[in-house]
Amino acid sequence: MTLFQPGKLQANDLVVTSATFGLMRKVLIEYLGQEKAKRFLLRFGKDLGIEKAKEMLSGPKDLETLVEEIRDLHVGLGHVADIERRGTLTYENNFVQFEDLGGVWRDSFEVGMQLESFGMSDECSCYILSGFASGMMTTFCGEEIFVKEVTCCARGDAECAFEVNTRSDWEALHGETLPIYDDQKFVDELEGTYDQLLEKTRLLDKVSDFHSRITESIAKQKGLPQLLKTVADLLTITSIITDAEGNILFQEGSVPSPEEVKQIFQSGQFGGHDTDAHRLESGYIMTAPILLNERIEGYCGFIYVDAEEIPCNDHLYLERLAVATSLFFLNEKVSFETTERLKINFLDRMVYRQFENSAELALHASYLKPKILPPFHTISIKPIHSSRPDALTDHYQILISIAKSLKLYNLNGLLTQKDDNILLFLYDFEDDARTFNMLQSIMDQLSKKLPPFRFKAGVSKKFTELDQFSASVTEAEQAANFPKDSTFIHHEDLGILSTLLENIDPEVIVGVARQELKSLIEPGDKNEELLHTLYVFLKNNQKLEKTVQDLSLSIGGIKYRIGKIEKILEKDFKDAATTAHLLLMLETLILTGNISFE
Repeated sequence: MTLFQPGKLQANDLVVTSATFGLMRKVLIEYLGQEKAKRFLLRFGKDLGIEKAKEMLSGPKDLETLVEEIRDLHVGLGHVADIERRGTLTYENNFVQFEDLGGVWRDSFEVGMQLESFGMSDECSCYILSGFASGMMTTFCGEEIFVKEVTCCARGDAECAFEVNTRSDWEALHGETLPIYDDQKFVDELEGTYDQLLEKTRLLDKVSDFHSRITESIAKQKGLPQLLKTVADLLTITSIITDAEGNILFQEGSVPSPEEVKQIFQSGQFGGHDTDAHRLESGYIMTAPILLNERIEGYCGFIYVDAEEIPCNDHLYLERLAVATSLFFLNEKVSFETTERLKINFLDRMVYRQFENSAELALHASYLKPKILPPFHTISIKPIHSSRPDALTDHYQILISIAKSLKLYNLNGLLTQKDDNILLFLYDFEDDARTFNMLQSIMDQLSKKLPPFRFKAGVSKKFTELDQFSASVTEAEQAANFPKDSTFIHHEDLGILSTLLENIDPEVIVGVARQELKSLIEPGDKNEELLHTLYVFLKNNQKLEKTVQDLSLSIGGIKYRIGKIEKILEKDFKDAATTAHLLLMLETLILTGNISFE
């Protein structure tokens, strides 16, 4: 008589279908994950196997008979359709001994469940079967036995094969604890998870408090120094804010070597939009970029002096500091650009003479801060593209960059765009030499920020009355047009040309030029080439060698062009008066902006 006969159940038997097992298995894997569910199902199967073996041993049958009935038990419980066993079994002292024991489970109920719920698996999936057989064999053998599935149809193998061995032999073979013997309880895991969540919650609370405090500092417009002091109070750490080049603008705490920090930035080791860290001579620095419109305006940094490593969660604080600083920069940018737009509007009205009288001009000027006081200079700044003279220029960004630099150097000035140039109205300065040294630095920085461009500027004469402004604009533009290889060209440098321009109507000069220069003054690339050749030739006192160097042409080519020009103009360049007259005329046309060779 077999242990299991369909239709013969004891009073307290509870029938659990394979479908119910399948649902339990599916839910466990979905909610616990593959590894945890695997351990649970192995232990669950093992406990079922132990209980079933104890129930069998409590009956009248001997051990050998019970072992032979195991196949019928599995089939009767719906675990498998059949079991093929290999190996040798012996019985001694009421325990089973075995050698090279293994076999195959046919049509395992867990294969169908796996394929139906999750599809093909990447490992053997008959967990309950393996646990159940392990529990029974452990009880029958009197020692820890593990029935391990080695191939599985759910993994794509031809059959579900298993091997039987003692725990010690398996662990010696694999070098690790088998999942079925992992004694960690789910309660222990939940406690560990709770501790981790508690730690995370405390961290999030601290980060949230940090974020609230620094955001409050920005909202109350306390400034960046106070912001860094708030950070230092919360984290007791050295913090810095730099510009995009790595120059430290603000700091709280001791910075061992500001130059070393700057060199790290200049070497390009920090870049992009990510939080980054770098080793210092005595510690570490971690930085996060300050972004405005996807452009890096600077960096926030934490410095760890004499530290062996950077705390793993500090990047959370640094990134929030960078966001808060970006908000501060944005507020400053909006405020600064709003003020600059008011200044631009005022200067535009001055340029285009839109004030009714001097009294109205003085009234509007009184609204500006700092107050407009003499002496004055008007400067016309010309952006020149190194390779494409007709390239589009973002004059507004150039204007804002100059305005920021003026503020940094404590220079007072109003800016606007006039035609293709930037007009700077400089006021209330003390020393010309010192002022223009600072302006030279501003121009150098501007060239570095905008590599395709170089900048030259024409400077008007110094004046003290606002009603002289219109004349100063003309002076500055004339000086900016003068073809001289220098950043600043002062109107006084023009010599006799400045006097000439003051006393002759430019329209008269253009009229005379059209008569004297004939077709050379007309539009066209060929005419421009000949006119440029004429100007360089006359500027070099008619020296062919110097003209060849400046124009990068052969001496034969220069002679050909000069001969052609003489024929067009019907003039003899050996006549000193003629060449002096032509040179003066060309330079006057250049200064008035009627022609340009840049």
